[in-house]
Amino acid sequence: MVISTILKKMLISRGFTTDKSRIKMFGKMDWTLYPSTGFAHIMQEIGKKLGPEELYRIGYEEGLMNGEEILKASGAKLKGGWLSLQVVIALLDFIGYGNVKFVKKDVSEGGHHHFIIHVFNNPIVEHAKEMYGEKSLVCYFIAGLFTGHGEIELGIKNGHLKENRCICKGAPYCEFETKW
Repeated sequence: MVISTILKKMLISRGFTTDKSRIKMFGKMDWTLYPSTGFAHIMQEIGKKLGPEELYRIGYEEGLMNGEEILKASGAKLKGGWLSLQVVIALLDFIGYGNVKFVKKDVSEGGHHHFIIHVFNNPIVEHAKEMYGEKSLVCYFIAGLFTGHGEIELGIKNGHLKENRCICKGAPYCEFETKW
């Protein structure tokens, strides 16, 4: 994928830099590298203590904040079309949230929509499967995170991704759907 290649070249060509123990994207946006196993564990613990709905909300708010910060730092003006979709897919892949495939993308006037996405190779979910199996709550966070990114970067209104299939329950991918 061309956009994914561009992001990888940014890494090599100093689109990401380090300064005073900080990783910066575009010289503006701070990044932190965090092991997927630890991330899966902390999300599971938050889900157990606060419930899956709160874990979804936390993911959603993170998706909104991350999307806004990425757009501000990059100066991108995404309008929800094909290019926006490709940028979001490449970005999620690049930052470690797996390979995202849009199986269905229907948007009508007024913002009504029907999206189905498949997520493969998400290291957080794969570690959650190893550690918690079918009891994993991690995908609530992932669904919320992707919902927030979708609202900011793709212009999806009233999105609320629900998981139909899950790697932790034996599926070959996680399938998320939103319809409004």
